[in-house]
Amino acid sequence: MAQYEGRLDDAESEYERLLDDPPNVDKRRWLEVNLGHLAVERGDEETAKRRFAAVYADDRVDEHGANALYAVAKLAPKEHAVEARLAVMKRYPNQVAAEFALQEIVGLHRADKQFEALESLLAGMCVTLADSALGDNLWFERALVLHTELNEPDAALDAYRELFARYPKGPLADDALWEMASIYREHQLWEPAIVLLTRIADDVETSWFVGSYDSDWVDDAIYDVAWIKLVYQSDYDGAARWFRRYLKAYPDGILSDDAAWNLVEAHRLRGDEPGYWAAMTRFLTDYPESRYARRASARLEERS
Repeated sequence: MAQYEGRLDDAESEYERLLDDPPNVDKRRWLEVNLGHLAVERGDEETAKRRFAAVYADDRVDEHGANALYAVAKLAPKEHAVEARLAVMKRYPNQVAAEFALQEIVGLHRADKQFEALESLLAGMCVTLADSALGDNLWFERALVLHTELNEPDAALDAYRELFARYPKGPLADDALWEMASIYREHQLWEPAIVLLTRIADDVETSWFVGSYDSDWVDDAIYDVAWIKLVYQSDYDGAARWFRRYLKAYPDGILSDDAAWNLVEAHRLRGDEPGYWAAMTRFLTDYPESRYARRASARLEERS
């Protein structure tokens, strides 16, 4: 608390007192890292580097060593910034500090518009760190650069496929499917887009302990399948089924009134007049404040 409150002398004295007899090695290393950060706050970088070095010089591979080496990397001058962060990733690829280092490497290259160099660097790390916790992150960042910066959608698709094949249960697996679907939509390749969106929508794991593991993209995937079928494929029956699915799963979703209104339009376009007017009436009842409400009211008035 003394350190957080800016009472650095008090904090340092207490850290040093605790270091005289730490309860275990883990607590000792934690204290040493905090002393390093305290020196950074004082603006004494040389003392900070020396304190951090005492932590990562140890052969242990733990969060304290990773945090210490990462803290030193953040003190590196710009010309050595990437190299210093790479050292964190290579030595501690399974620690959170390595993820921070990766994001900063990406940011540094983007800031300098060194996109080809970034893609090449990521490609190499995808191989050398494939079995680490960074593996899927590396493939994802590489695919993003290929797609958004280098305008190589086919290569990006290959990278996303590789990510999904290598880490099908990883935290970025569904993101890879979503990004692939986005590329297909961008190029108006509706069938492969629908295949991937449907997989996202249907791939829900369940657990007796925490419930469902729905992807963050499930609601968007359901809506997008419905929209593609409605607008680009003229499959009005299919669109209606998917819009109903969205409304059933996400009655209070951010796109619920859009889905309900598009369901109205699907009935109209398929020539189902009774279904059209029934859906219109139900829409006004369920979403009286929607931006589509005035349009629905006007159509009902014209009918009467």
